[in-house]
Amino acid sequence: MSLFARFYGAISSFRFYRFVIFERGAATIRYFLLLIALSSLALTIRLELKFLDASAEVVEWMIAHLPEITILDGKVSSPVPQPFVLKDDKVGVFILDTTGKTPRMDSTYNRGFLVTQDRLIVKQPRGGRDVATINLSQVKELRVNPTTIQAWRNFLYWASFPAFYLFLFLREGLSKFLLVLLFSLSTLSLTRRLSVQMTFPQTLTLGIYALTPVIVYETFLAIAGMNEFTISLSGSDIPPFLIISLGIYILFLWGGTRACRPE
Repeated sequence: MSLFARFYGAISSFRFYRFVIFERGAATIRYFLLLIALSSLALTIRLELKFLDASAEVVEWMIAHLPEITILDGKVSSPVPQPFVLKDDKVGVFILDTTGKTPRMDSTYNRGFLVTQDRLIVKQPRGGRDVATINLSQVKELRVNPTTIQAWRNFLYWASFPAFYLFLFLREGLSKFLLVLLFSLSTLSLTRRLSVQMTFPQTLTLGIYALTPVIVYETFLAIAGMNEFTISLSGSDIPPFLIISLGIYILFLWGGTRACRPE
């Protein structure tokens, strides 16, 4: 049976599950991995487009506002008069001072960045405490100017895609496998109630193929940008699509198991 035939059968007919549970384990695993791979690819494209939009905005801001900065043998230098102070609603404050007049950000600024002669200090919005002090003394050479900023952006364009894809593939694969494993145990109990003779490996196969409509639904929502809405339950924000996904999965598990009853 071709991949498309299995894919179409898994979302179009409960009777499909009556026959697919006898499929060899290796074929089921290949189908699962391919399903996760295709879903992760679609999710990666969506995430990459959002990342590119956000990074373009950041790059434009950096080019328009940041002075040229050079780090050579751990020492920071810049041609602009210092202390250089830039206030912005997005980053809070950016201070460049290699003269030593501003060793730390005072309480006036509760968030932002301070670049000294050999350190980068970052403050967070809440509490105005130093959340990170990065020692720049080990940096041999680094230049921050429009040319290098564009070069970093181009590098991130290429490097982010495989990184996003690997992360999403592992996340989707692990989460979906745990879902199948958990519900396969429940399906065994359901088979007894429906008088269906099914082994645990067969419930795993059924559970993997029942993922197909769930993954199609979640992938469509992600591409359309409709998976970011949440509802509040008991003080916690829960995406409603997760509840719907779980409902779809249970429906296809129940329908597929019921279709396996003896005729």
